[in-house]
Amino acid sequence: MSRCCIYCRIGGTANEPNQIAMNSQLEMLRKAAEDLGLTVVAEVNVFESGTDPQRQSIKTLIRDGKHGAYDCVLIVDPSRLSRSAEGCALIGQKLNRHGIRVYTPQGKIQLAPPETSCQGLFIKKNKQQYYLLHYACCVCHLAV
Repeated sequence: MSRCCIYCRIGGTANEPNQIAMNSQLEMLRKAAEDLGLTVVAEVNVFESGTDPQRQSIKTLIRDGKHGAYDCVLIVDPSRLSRSAEGCALIGQKLNRHGIRVYTPQGKIQLAPPETSCQGLFIKKNKQQYYLLHYACCVCHLAV
């Protein structure tokens, strides 16, 4: 069994409706972890905007995984990590670099391609199109 960190993010303050949404997200992910055969060893619950892919909760998530606290992260969907295509790809690259896999309740997803593959398969007009392509693959649960 893989050791898993559940990562939940709700945009906004920790008011009562957001607390209810957070609890719902946590319950769904705990059940998904069980269904996927993942052992939950950590949970990160944050009430913050997802627009900054370099926010402290993401840095901590990557650091703890890098140091062996868990092998994978379970999220509801990629928007919980970042609200932008560029942010999603950036976080995915960092997680890949440290061997941290990402799961949703539907199974394993790839937020960014492995460092050495796929990049030559696509014509990149600019950095934004490249990230958008990989974000689209991530949202559709396609490994690239």
